[in-house]
Amino acid sequence: MFHYETLIETPPCSTDLSSSPLRCNNDDNNQTRLDFTYLQELLLSQKQQNQQQASNNDKIITKSSTLLSNRHEFDIKYLNIIDFYRNKTILITGATGFIGKVLLEKFLRIGVLDRIYVLLRSKHNKTPYERLQELLNQSPCFQFNRQQLNFDKVFAIDGDITQKDLGLSFEDHRLLIQQVNIVIHSAASVQFKGNLRIFIEQNVFGTDNIMRLCTEMINLKSVVYVSTAYSNCNLSMIEEKIYPINYTIPYAYVNDNIDEFIDDIMWKYGNIWPKSGHQALWGRPNCYTFSKALAELLLVKKYGNKLPYVICRPSIVTHSVAEPTFGWCDTKNGVSGAMILGGLGIARTMILNGKCNADVIPVDYVVNGLIVVAAHTAIVPVEQRKQVVHLTSGERNPITWGELLNRSRECVATKPFLKQIRPLAKKPETINTYYGRLSHQMTKIFSHYCFALVADGLAMITGNKPFLLNITKRMHLGFDTLEPFTNNEWQFRSQNYLDIFYQLSPHEQEIFRSDIGQIDWMKYVDNATLGTRRYLLKEDDSTIDQAIQRQKFINWAYGSGEALAYLGIFGTIWWQIFSEHIEQM
Repeated sequence: MFHYETLIETPPCSTDLSSSPLRCNNDDNNQTRLDFTYLQELLLSQKQQNQQQASNNDKIITKSSTLLSNRHEFDIKYLNIIDFYRNKTILITGATGFIGKVLLEKFLRIGVLDRIYVLLRSKHNKTPYERLQELLNQSPCFQFNRQQLNFDKVFAIDGDITQKDLGLSFEDHRLLIQQVNIVIHSAASVQFKGNLRIFIEQNVFGTDNIMRLCTEMINLKSVVYVSTAYSNCNLSMIEEKIYPINYTIPYAYVNDNIDEFIDDIMWKYGNIWPKSGHQALWGRPNCYTFSKALAELLLVKKYGNKLPYVICRPSIVTHSVAEPTFGWCDTKNGVSGAMILGGLGIARTMILNGKCNADVIPVDYVVNGLIVVAAHTAIVPVEQRKQVVHLTSGERNPITWGELLNRSRECVATKPFLKQIRPLAKKPETINTYYGRLSHQMTKIFSHYCFALVADGLAMITGNKPFLLNITKRMHLGFDTLEPFTNNEWQFRSQNYLDIFYQLSPHEQEIFRSDIGQIDWMKYVDNATLGTRRYLLKEDDSTIDQAIQRQKFINWAYGSGEALAYLGIFGTIWWQIFSEHIEQM
């Protein structure tokens, strides 16, 4: 006989168990006992049932594009994203950034979370609470759908990712480890140039500090680290997996002793400003991409067995498709900066290969992807989690740099910017040949810098503040930063997110729209260019007619000026020839 009270809740002996392998027998001590043979049968039966249930769960969760076409035949259930987030608590870092704002707005609009904690540090003599209020009340991102947003669910947490223990107070630390269920870490230094030490402190040590806090959270369901698709741009084809920093480094040293490796880098290169090609970057064009690769490796090696994590790698994040509104953007870096400078007539040339893929992805597609993969990581069994997910466009729905910038130019030609100062440049061409680069340098000198000097000189004469030369210098610094990405292309494998996305119901696929294959790029670029006009240049649509008239005048004046200049040059040459002919007579 075998005592079973500690293994299973025993039913009352009066219950009819004739059809059950359990048989109840009361001894003199009124202790419930179970025959050992029947116990073996029971455990075997339960084990078989559990295996069958696990098999069924695998069928429910596992999905591929083949299964999608046979959904009704196999009766596959959907992941329920909104139900997962219901009454959960989330911690967001980087909420004041481009992605972070849209992410916070989306969570507020969904409205099912219990609480949203936003990690902010004091800045410009403003407390985290004041910064959060300023963000929610002044950023246009939170004005388009304001009636749908419940700001009572958002709370500022005073912290700094670069500080030990995030600089949290005892109360805030206890609050986070007890309440938080999901963490989305998107805070980072996104500038491409600077001291390597700064990038490692913010992007690598900052990630280390966040993950250390996550290991203490008692109700943690998932952690999302927002990296970049270009973290391994030293390779031409990048799969959804973790790579060593460089294949020339001993594999065990880099991976098994990641802290030692980071300390070695800080000691050797921490105080320098490495440029593209420097050995400190291990084949990457800038400190940003290198630090992101290092942070990924640190996360996997130090916390891979401790946290339910997923690494998301978006490519070049640009204007929204529809959320919070069409064409929204609040950063002048990257694609939006090129649209502004080209649309104003300032930029006449930049180094690019018009045939290379511009792997851009809308910010709302990135945000929806982050929300979906966070839920997926928490819902599915451990063995079915995705370690790395690419949020990219090139493999599924490519667009080239030439197509993107040409379409933007066409849009500006019909709906110009009111602040335009000279005619639009000709259509972008490939400038990676010898003659192309020579033409680029000549245009850069005469049409950029000389024009800026003349314009600023006229501004000073008329009592206005000169500005164009400074803008031109900053423009070329930005173009130099973009050159590795506009003059090359990469193949990013992106099957993981597609597999996850099509586990959603059709209804939630609409709520969390993020299938890049559904985008019409030409319509998207039109909306993005108009969004640049509205939200970055602050020009209302009512000024379009005025801008058209201004553009016509600029084109006429510039054309007339060029005609007079050419006439003067040819007139001078002709007069010299004619004068010599008269003297000879």
